Amino acid sequence: MVLRFVVAALPRGSGRLHSFLSPVIVLLFVTSVLATSLESSIENEERDAQEVLALGFGTDANPDVGRTKSPAQDAPLLVELGTDTNLGTSDSQVVTEDPPLGFGVESTIETEEGATQDLSGSLEPVETGIETWGIDNEGVYSNNFDPAACAKLHNQIMTIVSNAPNQPEHTLRKFFDVYVGEEEELRLRLSGPLLDFLSQIYVTAPPDAYTPSDARDWLWHCPIRFTPLLAQPSAFAFWKHEDWELGDRYILLYGDPEDSTGGVFFDMQHNLICKVDIFNEDMESCPWSSLEIGLARYLELYEVGKFRLPVNRTDIDEDDERYEDYDFDIAVQRVDGADWMMALEMYDSLLEAIAERIDGAEIYEEPLIDRATLTRWGVENFAFEFLSRARKPSFTYIAPGITVFNSSTFNAMMELNGGTLQQWIQDRDMGDMAPILLFPGDTPVDLEGEDELDRYLFNIEHQYLINNMSGVYLEPSWNWGDSIKLVLPYSIGQNGHVRYGSRPDVSVRGHSVLYQHGACPFFGGHHTRLFSLLYKWKESVRSGSFSTGPDGVEGGMELYREADADHPRIDTDVGVCW
Repeated sequence: MVLRFVVAALPRGSGRLHSFLSPVIVLLFVTSVLATSLESSIENEERDAQEVLALGFGTDANPDVGRTKSPAQDAPLLVELGTDTNLGTSDSQVVTEDPPLGFGVESTIETEEGATQDLSGSLEPVETGIETWGIDNEGVYSNNFDPAACAKLHNQIMTIVSNAPNQPEHTLRKFFDVYVGEEEELRLRLSGPLLDFLSQIYVTAPPDAYTPSDARDWLWHCPIRFTPLLAQPSAFAFWKHEDWELGDRYILLYGDPEDSTGGVFFDMQHNLICKVDIFNEDMESCPWSSLEIGLARYLELYEVGKFRLPVNRTDIDEDDERYEDYDFDIAVQRVDGADWMMALEMYDSLLEAIAERIDGAEIYEEPLIDRATLTRWGVENFAFEFLSRARKPSFTYIAPGITVFNSSTFNAMMELNGGTLQQWIQDRDMGDMAPILLFPGDTPVDLEGEDELDRYLFNIEHQYLINNMSGVYLEPSWNWGDSIKLVLPYSIGQNGHVRYGSRPDVSVRGHSVLYQHGACPFFGGHHTRLFSLLYKWKESVRSGSFSTGPDGVEGGMELYREADADHPRIDTDVGVCW
């Protein structure tokens, strides 16, 4: 079958995408929702569905736009109603006709006729309105919960994970066919809409040959994850959090696959979900959103390869010296070529928006920092790829008070630091997890007289700043290698008008609170990704909220103070999620 889908194109600008990454998929953000009945033979039936986009810029977009069919959604569920298909062994592995797309791997597929089809493409971020609600907004979303649409998305993900290499032998069955012994209690405690959802979803179960005792143990410690970060729904885990004394209002729908009480909780009163990581976190302080949106986000991450399928163990010789480096489980791709390519395209778009407004401005092909300099200082992964490829502008400022490095200024910064940054990395064995300055600010950070809270800019002591320099720091996490913080010279938010994207009802303050999502209902807390910040800056230049002059963007670091006002001049809202 020839796959067909729609990918929106980035602004061509430098043409960098085709120069460096073609035919690699940069990003497929728009997924499709097609109604397919699981109770009969597979049918193709078009329906309208709410679009779920992968970026959280702003809150004003109309979410009710049409979807486009994506390859993973073209694959049928691997079981038919009333049957159990054994999966998981190399001999019995079932492969869907249209596998999920790879992210950062070859973007051509072979058709049945042996020809290849180019799947490369990329996406310009657009305004999207992923809405969240505080738990006190009574009944705000309950009437819009669609159990069938949610079950459909869940089952598409189960198709992917069930077919992944190296999975243990298992069957796919309807949820209540697996948890027969628990069904009576569940029907007494769970809400009608949630029961409707559970009755339509498939989960993995052990092979029929297992004894009841072994089968129960298999389900308690299910070896097949729903995503790299979440376990499948399990009747044994729904009230794993009962020590929280939350009663029957919440269940742990998709638990943490490790031994944790956290995960994605479902609020049966409002039919909303939220990812909660810490077992004693105040549930009412969390942003809550739609299960359908969350499941669509997880499916997108499989499709673009951020959730990476494992290497097939049978294809690797155990004597291969790299054997232990292969990932044989579903995992998160922390850094991928598409990550830095997306950031580079946004950076180019920002430079072009500024250059268009300055007479005689140029953008050179020369990179900001040469590779030898970056190698000398042990810069790795995302920071290395970005800084060694980002083009050099003729102007100084790419945002208010924010400049760019060159090899000389980068060397001077590191030498002035006396090599202590590298010693610090070595002492803490953090490698490329260490924060590093990408775009320096022109004003040092003043921590004198600040509250203790403001001294922990990276959740650790402020000495992690390089020479107390302000600017944009890369702060990689275990799952997102391109996450950043804008560190201001001063703390902001004292006027009570600074908000995270996910909690517009709660004010925040600090040196690094601007342009941040805050707690995310789908993935927990995570910082803003670099391309999201660059996009907001580009839009600020285009809208005129960032003025330009001969040296680039004007206003200096003092301009960011205007974000803490009743009617802020600058827009720092990056939305709920990237």
